[in-house]
Amino acid sequence: MRNNRAIVWFQKDLRIHDNEALNEASSNAQEVIPVYVFDERALNNQTEILSVEKTGPFRTRFLVDSVRDLQESLRQRGSDLIIREGVSEDILFELAKEFNVDAVYCNRERTREEVFRQESLERLLWSIGREVRYSRGKMLYYTSDLPFPITHSPDNFQQFRKEVERFVNVRFPLEEIPIPSFNLKKDFDRGTLPNKSSLDQCFLTGGEREALAMLDVLSEKANTEGLCFRNAKDELEHVMIYLSDGCLSPKKMFHALKEWKNIGENRRVIDFAVKALLWRDFYRLMGKKYRDLIFEPGGIKGKVDTNVTKELTLFNIWKEGRTGIPYVDACMLKLKQIGYLHSHEKKLIASFLIYNLKLDWRLGAEYFENMLINYDPCSVWGFWNFIAGISSDEKDGVEVNWYRESIKYDPEGDFVKKWIPALTDLPKKYIHKPFRLSEDELKGYNLKLGADYPAPAISSARTSC
Repeated sequence: MRNNRAIVWFQKDLRIHDNEALNEASSNAQEVIPVYVFDERALNNQTEILSVEKTGPFRTRFLVDSVRDLQESLRQRGSDLIIREGVSEDILFELAKEFNVDAVYCNRERTREEVFRQESLERLLWSIGREVRYSRGKMLYYTSDLPFPITHSPDNFQQFRKEVERFVNVRFPLEEIPIPSFNLKKDFDRGTLPNKSSLDQCFLTGGEREALAMLDVLSEKANTEGLCFRNAKDELEHVMIYLSDGCLSPKKMFHALKEWKNIGENRRVIDFAVKALLWRDFYRLMGKKYRDLIFEPGGIKGKVDTNVTKELTLFNIWKEGRTGIPYVDACMLKLKQIGYLHSHEKKLIASFLIYNLKLDWRLGAEYFENMLINYDPCSVWGFWNFIAGISSDEKDGVEVNWYRESIKYDPEGDFVKKWIPALTDLPKKYIHKPFRLSEDELKGYNLKLGADYPAPAISSARTSC
């Protein structure tokens, strides 16, 4: 006899608020069994070119924090979370049979590895007369609300933004509803969190409650003392880290922003954040529209650059922050130490890899997949497509002037000095171009290029500044 029982498969939606799959299961089933699987392929498989783990220690630590937070939140609501490690579809199929569930609910993912897992689970469940019921949970806009089908989504970001902002309202987050509890035998193994990370902690703690608390603090500041754009931009990007694993709903964030007092520099911060949310939707739509093309050498355009190389020695110079360009190296050392970069820092180092070092863009994308705590397939690979000039947008191909970026974002050299102590004694005038100093001048600043700090890895013609 079939029972009115459902599994909710949490993936990149590690939250209670505005979770459509959780709400639908809670509305339709008498018992709801939340499950999270640490998929061994995502944790242990290696990237295609670099042969590094797809999920590095920073993201693993952040993910473990986020799943722990979800488990605690469910327990506070009289529910719980079953935790497993292994092959997601096999584990969920066995649990579906064990609990005799009617369906597995989940928020649909759209890139190749996630789609493979979802379709594999569908086939297994069909064999016993059960099904996967998909919901939407990733985007700011519902695809059903868009004024165009996905196959006709505008390929240009500005056109996409114009059409959606003109014609579509962002829905309000779903109201939280009670989660029907489920009964397990006392000796049932609910599972434990994996101990896979050598890191004690990330620079941020993962989890829904941390995300909402940070958003509340920023909102309070915006509505009392007001915001300084430079500082608030950094704080806001920290909050947006939580979107990648679904600890924070984009709709929740959008409507929080809309409640801010729209005065002073708050306006700039709001515009910046809304644009970032729209870029996130745009990249996801391009991932849906063009599928695996975003992972191919020629990207969406199919334009393969035959002049690039996969030279790993040169790549390692970039990865380890030894290019001899201080601001670039400081960004790389920051990424290596904390697994995170601000948007302008990512743009700079991606442009440098592609246009200054002439390396295959996929090396950078794979490194981001391994390192970033806020890795999201569509956003990361879409971003690298855009910088490399192989995305759907005719205005792509972003070559950044590293010197102008250095002066713009680190005018006093404090960021460089924080991450590269060897350059501490350099004055502001030369902090971003130590290679312009003579040997005698370098001695005066206790610096020897090639020993204390690398000489530039690019030709003198490319270091003109």
